[in-house]
Amino acid sequence: MSRTFQKPLFPRKSPETSLKKYFDDFFLKVCCASEKYTAEFCIAHPEILCNTRVFASGKAAEAMLSGIDKHLCENTEFMAIGLSGFWAKHFKHLYGTSLAGSHPIPDSRSFEATRRAVNFIEQGLKNKNLLVLISGGTSALLSQPILPITEAEKTRIHEKLVYSGLSIEAINRVRRRLSAVKGGRLLRKSLQTHQTVNLLAICDVSSQKFYDIGSG
Repeated sequence: MSRTFQKPLFPRKSPETSLKKYFDDFFLKVCCASEKYTAEFCIAHPEILCNTRVFASGKAAEAMLSGIDKHLCENTEFMAIGLSGFWAKHFKHLYGTSLAGSHPIPDSRSFEATRRAVNFIEQGLKNKNLLVLISGGTSALLSQPILPITEAEKTRIHEKLVYSGLSIEAINRVRRRLSAVKGGRLLRKSLQTHQTVNLLAICDVSSQKFYDIGSG
């Protein structure tokens, strides 16, 4: 007689194996998949890598940059915002700045990184393209309040929303209204300073609504 066992979502672990390690391992697998997916997409669409600058944001920013690195021309300029402690790799063809923001609640690191990211985009050249790599976590990592909201107020509101129990769609509707860079605002800046803008996004939203990645 055969038996079928369903693999549990959270497998049994020894006491010394923490839940944090479980999710760290899971995140590492996601990053590996992100790097592979990004590389495959670039091989299929090499035109997006021509004459381009690169901006990346999210928990998988480094993995996505690694995926495109070997397919780029030498000395391709980039700017990236990711998680603290995940900037260990040395890119072959990319040169630029990697910054760590705060997640899941934005703090001074995210605000400063975002100011530098906006500056990077505003200093674009009209004869250059821009490739944008976006993944989950961008809501906190890339954060700038719309005036007259202060950074401290933005942090408090963001934290209340995260722990409110609301759906991600409802949370993102509020975050878009309170952001100077979400809701297409950063995209409009990009289009003003670059020839074309190409977006490659990895969706971590169950509804697969891509405008909800990073709050839009």
